Amino acid sequence: MSSKTISLICRQRNALFVPNPNQKDFGETKDNLRYHWTDELEIRQIEKFSEVLDEPYWLEGESDTMGKFRFPISGLRHFKLVDVKGNFTHLAFSKSLIASHEQRENEENITIEVELWDSEPLGNPIPGIYLALMDFPEELK
Repeated sequence: MSSKTISLICRQRNALFVPNPNQKDFGETKDNLRYHWTDELEIRQIEKFSEVLDEPYWLEGESDTMGKFRFPISGLRHFKLVDVKGNFTHLAFSKSLIASHEQRENEENITIEVELWDSEPLGNPIPGIYLALMDFPEELK
């Protein structure tokens, strides 16, 4: 695979949105929003892109109270990206949050669009990582 750009578009659906196909934008207005929010992330010069099937995502970081930490998190839709310099980037989504997922690819780009349910609290500890609150390690809640 030659170097590609990965574009992630992640949105949280608004369960209260009432679509109207007879109106412009299906009836979306400032009082009737289709999405609560939209995140967009672009990662360039990716040489390898794969879905991780049987491995946990490792949430790593440092906090004032715990110092350095590293926790495995399973039950995710998890993608691993490797750039031209060999650096790793991960995209991960709790499966319980995913309302829809679409992936398109051409010679230069891979676009991933994910819509999340708004019925479950979530955290976004790192760009590209969307975890249901119930998937967070107890030590970090």
